[in-house]
Amino acid sequence: MAKSDDSALADLMTLTQQVVTLNPMLRPQVEQYWQAQEKMLKEAETFTKHWFERRHTAAKSALETARDVTNGGSASPDAMRVLSDWQRQSLERAVVDSQEWIDLCTRCVEHVTTAEVEAEKAGLEKATKQLASGSKKKHATPV
Repeated sequence: MAKSDDSALADLMTLTQQVVTLNPMLRPQVEQYWQAQEKMLKEAETFTKHWFERRHTAAKSALETARDVTNGGSASPDAMRVLSDWQRQSLERAVVDSQEWIDLCTRCVEHVTTAEVEAEKAGLEKATKQLASGSKKKHATPV
């Protein structure tokens, strides 16, 4: 019974090793995938940094606008100008948000696409080298 348990364990260990050990042909894909992930994280970090800066600006602007409107009275021409300026600046920030979001998505797609192309090139090069080295070692046996 102990012998069959040992062989079952050995079989399980062998199977686990086969599953866990990556095929060398997959190495370029794995490396490119994680490099692309790192680039996309940096892109997202930059985007969010700028987005939060604009949100802080928006909050400060809203507070200043509220103070200006309430100090001069809401019916004054200055209050209308202040509100109009605040709305214009808010719209400008929203436009920048949208443009930077589109740019972020475009760059991320670019990173993924580039990573995929590079991984395929590296995989093909590796496969070509393996095939070339394999064909040099084998000799045809005359029949």
